[in-house]
Amino acid sequence: FIYNFNYYGIGTNAVEQNEEVFGIEFPRVRLTALRQVYPNLYLGPRFWYDNIDITEVEDQGLLDLGNVPGRSGGHISGVGLTAIWDSRDIIFFPSNGIFAEFTLLPHNSATGSDFNFLRMEMNAAHYQTVFKKHVLASNLILSKSNGTVPFTQMGLLGGTKRMRGFYEGRFRDRNMWVGQLEYRIPLKWRFGVNFFGAVGDVSPNLDSFQIKNTKAAYGLGLRYMFDLEKKLNIRLDMGFTEEGSNFYVTFGEAF
Repeated sequence: FIYNFNYYGIGTNAVEQNEEVFGIEFPRVRLTALRQVYPNLYLGPRFWYDNIDITEVEDQGLLDLGNVPGRSGGHISGVGLTAIWDSRDIIFFPSNGIFAEFTLLPHNSATGSDFNFLRMEMNAAHYQTVFKKHVLASNLILSKSNGTVPFTQMGLLGGTKRMRGFYEGRFRDRNMWVGQLEYRIPLKWRFGVNFFGAVGDVSPNLDSFQIKNTKAAYGLGLRYMFDLEKKLNIRLDMGFTEEGSNFYVTFGEAF
């Protein structure tokens, strides 16, 4: 990856006016090997690796002046375990079933990492046909990290998959939760529309979450199913928040 990202600071109160741009380059490896141990249940090891190089930061900015973990880059390498429950009827556009993924991923010198932290994450989604071919999809994401967590590896709100409407990384911290609902309606031929809403927040500790800090996003989208056999969509979404809006074009559903 060779890219530029926006950075606003760490925490639920990161101010939009603090926006700055940083340059980053890194190779990325994501490997998971799963074995079915019970109907719908899969278990196995997971390996994640990034070699971060922060190529540019703004002079006198938050990353330049602040003591931000991971500001100087480094090797981020974790080896852990993953469990997946998957009872979806269709992978790319489910109409019924559950998908739930649980991951425990330690990072330390034994795994080749320059940072010592433990990430625990759950990503669960439920799908149900509620009216003819209309589908109600719900999604819950919980992420908790202990130790010295690089700012690039923290829980991020925003982007194409969680809290659409916020820029990815608009809010970041060691702990994160996101709840999402989406109502999917097929139209004529290959087209469909979706309506979605989401709430979530970030925090340095689990006991620091406060209802008053909860963020909200909502929006709607258009779908074009270019692969009828696999039911794979081109997705166009417009997400809105109290700070503004963002437009997304990508493949597949958000969850």
